[in-house]
Amino acid sequence: MVAGQLNGFKGEISGRERKKVYYSYNLERLPGWSGVGEHIEKVTPEANKFRINEITESFGLVNCMESGFSKLSLGQRNRVNLARYLLQDFDLLIMDESLANVDEATREQIIFKIKEIFPEKSFLYISHSVAEVSRFCRNILVLRDCSKQPQALTIYGNDNVMGKEVVKKELEETMLEIVNAS
Repeated sequence: MVAGQLNGFKGEISGRERKKVYYSYNLERLPGWSGVGEHIEKVTPEANKFRINEITESFGLVNCMESGFSKLSLGQRNRVNLARYLLQDFDLLIMDESLANVDEATREQIIFKIKEIFPEKSFLYISHSVAEVSRFCRNILVLRDCSKQPQALTIYGNDNVMGKEVVKKELEETMLEIVNAS
């Protein structure tokens, strides 16, 4: 609904207008016959090509650029897909488990890099990792029992950025608030 891909629902979505909304998910695939670097170069708008090296380096993809997509691990595929979307012109990027199958250290590095490069962009980060959303997100929307009576609760996260010290007590309190949300 937020991306404008579902119609026929009742209700209203309000907020500031976003012209370009993209939806990235963890099972999305690129054509297996093209090299990753070739594909990224082809789909990246000219104005954003200066970011290709920075994103591929910080995402740990430099050694994958000559490989075919089908030869990559699941984590590499997810990182390539996310990099491809980040290189587009967007107002809002919905990241639905976009970093699934990516190890924790690399995931952290990627999230910090996204926050550094795109401080003015909007992201909807969908994850089942309570610790991850508690640590990195500013506003956390917890959805409960959506099949019957939808319930949503907003919790304020820690919104960590590179260099900010993680206060374990604050992180634990946020995680408990999420788990106990009802």
